[in-house]
Amino acid sequence: MNLPPFLTGESLTRLFQGIAIGFVLTVAVGFNWAGPGFGWVTGGTVEKIANKRAETAAIAILAPMCAQKFLAQPDGAAKKVAFAKVDSWKRRDELPKEWVTLPGDSYPSSDLVDACSADILKPQASG
Repeated sequence: MNLPPFLTGESLTRLFQGIAIGFVLTVAVGFNWAGPGFGWVTGGTVEKIANKRAETAAIAILAPMCAQKFLAQPDGAAKKVAFAKVDSWKRRDELPKEWVTLPGDSYPSSDLVDACSADILKPQASG
């Protein structure tokens, strides 16, 4: 049986080299082009994105609750003034651990501390 020239000898080698190079370029472009929003992602990347979104949603719910608890304390207005004078990186120590710890974690969340602090220091609307 006679094979076409591109499937024999030197041509066959070039064909397989082209296939290999095409595969490598396709994978490289697929995983790296335009980042995880537009390219391909692995299961691990998807899990990281989902966890970050869940954490962001939890912070959006818990931060106002934390601020409300802080401001509802006796002498809340005075404590707010004192809290405003504390360096931002020390505010974690001014809030009870259970107010700024995400469910399932054992340590305070810096993002939750920041969001709670911003809500505490937000000017209150008078009505």
